[in-house]
Amino acid sequence: MQNFKNTTMFWTVIIVAAGLSLTSIATGNSVTSTPIERPVNYSKKAPLASIDKTTGKLTYAPYANYKRDELVNILPDFSHAGYMGGGVALPSYSSIPIKVSLNAQDTGDDYARIKSAIDEIARLPKDARGIRGAVHLKAGRYRISQPIIIRHSGIIVRGDGQGKNGTIIEATSTEHKTVVISAEGEGKGRKTLPAPKDYRTSITQPLVPVGATSIKVASSRGYEVGDKIAIFKTPNEEWLGREGINTARFGWKPSRYEVSFDRIITAIHDNTLFFDVPTVDTIEAQYGGGEIYKTDPSGRLQQVGIENLRIETQYSKNVKNEDRAF
Repeated sequence: MQNFKNTTMFWTVIIVAAGLSLTSIATGNSVTSTPIERPVNYSKKAPLASIDKTTGKLTYAPYANYKRDELVNILPDFSHAGYMGGGVALPSYSSIPIKVSLNAQDTGDDYARIKSAIDEIARLPKDARGIRGAVHLKAGRYRISQPIIIRHSGIIVRGDGQGKNGTIIEATSTEHKTVVISAEGEGKGRKTLPAPKDYRTSITQPLVPVGATSIKVASSRGYEVGDKIAIFKTPNEEWLGREGINTARFGWKPSRYEVSFDRIITAIHDNTLFFDVPTVDTIEAQYGGGEIYKTDPSGRLQQVGIENLRIETQYSKNVKNEDRAF
């Protein structure tokens, strides 16, 4: 088989198998079928992304990761990352009613006032969009000694601008805090909550490239089209070592870098699961691999916004000083 790194070609091949569209991908010295439905340009010096003059659509070129030879990765499609999954305009200011307004104070801790306003809106009903209303923090400086946490859907915290004359939230803490204001639903850390029957199954293919829309698993039993799943990456010590990202020397621990990516199943073929949004990270068996499981996103917050304001923390000349919010 030819080594496609040394040839010039433009190739978009669609293979139809069991009603599924698969696009051929060059993998160094071999060709494998991967469910990428976007045009791929295998010309030697093709840019990673370009506009096809004939179709007007984006065309992608495969690339190999650092210190690797496999031309199996393509740029992921981030068009799904926007509001409501992408392609949907944000609600206009005028369409979101202000339910509580606060004025800035010259001194004092504003944490309790802001928290009380958020709690008041949390008790209100949601409209057809799932929005309850906005807390309006009028222009000025608001000092908070604790993180502000939004724990209910449909709440917007709105300021009057991000400039020096706008709305400024100042975190006054001199203790180590990594959150100033955030929205937190159910779940913990980087792992999406599993469903009661999660049908957890191991990823069996040696390498899942960036940009893939399918993964081979040990068993597809219990999965159906439309299921919400998590692709869960589980790094090992080798991933942190010299052959991986070489960060073990900084005291990194593999468990702290486990991460899940939410997807929806679009098709199933034998033990291969196809999903809606391309992968954004490689998953390799030699570096810990991963697994897939069904998720329960019912406790996730929706229609929450933090907008048009500025956040400041305590300044320190010592950039290593973590005894403050930042």
